[in-house]
Amino acid sequence: MTEQKQASIKKELERYQLSYRKDGETIVVRQFGKKNVFFLNVVKEMNFIVPDEKLAIQVSYSINEEATFNREVSQQVKYSKAHEDWKCLLITFDEEGTEEGIFVVPVWKWLMEV
Repeated sequence: MTEQKQASIKKELERYQLSYRKDGETIVVRQFGKKNVFFLNVVKEMNFIVPDEKLAIQVSYSINEEATFNREVSQQVKYSKAHEDWKCLLITFDEEGTEEGIFVVPVWKWLMEV
């Protein structure tokens, strides 16, 4: 994927920033089409699990605020410790990196990979 195309996709998503804030989970789940995707609510919520891909996904607009970071990342860390062979993703609007072994991916980049 060229940098120009990445920039174009990111710019388009920025136009819909408020929509992602409200509908981020819907955007993510629609990318899986007819695959088995589940919502998990055990003690704390995990937005999606995809058993066929051994993938756990949490969606958050941002994890910049400490309370949000603690809530979103701690849930992923607990899940990853219980399911060591699973990949855990935290999909945000535009943040990227690794937090406590959890992959943080901006939605525009994740959409290009699925």
